[in-house]
Amino acid sequence: MPKDLNKITRKLNENKKLKKTLIYFISIIVFVFIFDLIIMPWYVYESEVKVPNLINKSRAEAENILSDKGLNFRIAGTHYDEKVPRNCVILQVPAANSIVKEGRQIALYISGGEPMVKMPSLVGKSLREAKLTIQRVGLKVGTINETEAEFERETVVNQKISTGQEIAKGSVIDFTISTGPAEQKTSVPNLFGKSLEEAKRLLIENSLVLGNTTTIPSPSLLPNTVMDQYPAPDKEVVVGDAVDLVVSKLSTK
Repeated sequence: MPKDLNKITRKLNENKKLKKTLIYFISIIVFVFIFDLIIMPWYVYESEVKVPNLINKSRAEAENILSDKGLNFRIAGTHYDEKVPRNCVILQVPAANSIVKEGRQIALYISGGEPMVKMPSLVGKSLREAKLTIQRVGLKVGTINETEAEFERETVVNQKISTGQEIAKGSVIDFTISTGPAEQKTSVPNLFGKSLEEAKRLLIENSLVLGNTTTIPSPSLLPNTVMDQYPAPDKEVVVGDAVDLVVSKLSTK
């Protein structure tokens, strides 16, 4: 009898353990079912966001839109594009309509507008060299003005845009070149009646040179006396110009 009682007791204990095990596994199954069908969908739905389209939006506008959506951002770089206005979004990562977690960081690439270049130095360069320099950096040659200056002829003496200033690539560049030093003027002295030697001295004193000398006979004047001159007395001419003279010679009669 005691042996039978022990068997019955042992069997009852085994049934209790089995029952507990079954209840444990059933609880796990129920939990997984609830988590998978109710908790997870709710969690995912609440934390996922559709990325808005930010292309062509200004930087400030894009930042406000992302903030309203619960998304973060970073400026990943700047690219130059003539078609997209300066300081507007040219590219975003992830792309528009992507599904991301709330708080995800969106990389924004901002347009720098038209490509910019630094204005080169032109002053002191020859006209040919200046043109090559302008074209080499992606700029265009504009109006070329001229002025008298102490620089050699066709040397750049002035540029409207300062060296080093950033300007849009393709901009038109105006500059000024020298036509050479200003021509100095002087008046032709009166050489009528002067001897040829005195006439030469007066020409030198006035920064002029003797040009062609023609002689004609004169019965009344000493030989080598100035009878006529060209240009005429008091005529304004350029320093270094020549003055032609007609001087007397002995008459053969």
